Amino acid sequence: MIIVAIVLLVALLIVCTRFPSLQSDDHSDSAQSTFFASLTRLMRIRHWRWAVLAQFCYVGAQTACWSYLIRYAIEEIPGMTAGFAANYLTATMVCFFIGRFTGTWLIRRFAPHNVLAIYAFIAMLLCLLSAFSGGHVGLLALTLCSAFMSIQYPTIFSLGIKHLGQDTKYGSSFIVMTIIGGGIVTPVMGFVSDAAGNIPAAELVPALCFAIIFIFARFRSQAATN
Repeated sequence: MIIVAIVLLVALLIVCTRFPSLQSDDHSDSAQSTFFASLTRLMRIRHWRWAVLAQFCYVGAQTACWSYLIRYAIEEIPGMTAGFAANYLTATMVCFFIGRFTGTWLIRRFAPHNVLAIYAFIAMLLCLLSAFSGGHVGLLALTLCSAFMSIQYPTIFSLGIKHLGQDTKYGSSFIVMTIIGGGIVTPVMGFVSDAAGNIPAAELVPALCFAIIFIFARFRSQAATN
């Protein structure tokens, strides 16, 4: 039930997110553009392929981190109850929205791909800290991680649909469809947890996801300066 609730919450956040207009960069007639022709062209666009992967990783990492937070708290903190552990999940939501406001402010003043790279890198470090430290430190790191997830979805989306021309609508649709990452990465995290015999080790999975997002952001940064 917790995982279902988290997935629904992520979907709600996506619905409430303001995305850039999906107007085509190319105003030429696109009526003859078919789905498969568009997909063929999209697959040749490197930054779009990376955006699809990065968005898949982001939704997966966010859903997995939130889904396993209560279990992490119960297993790592002696005497922790499920009821009290739920307070940490509430705290992650507060961190998420605080990070969203500060991140939006930063994006208005700095290059979005640079802000995304910094946020993804910090989120990766916090997941690694929660993986290797455990206890109160790991739980705090996992809670704070949400602050640095906040701007990642809309930023990846906006970077991914740039310069797609007549394929913007299909390209954006594929990026939105990566919400399935939440239903794939979370079970992988559970498998790693079972194999390792503890929850902290499973935090390496979202850490890897944020590392991929960081690589995407750095790729976009390099492309923007060329």
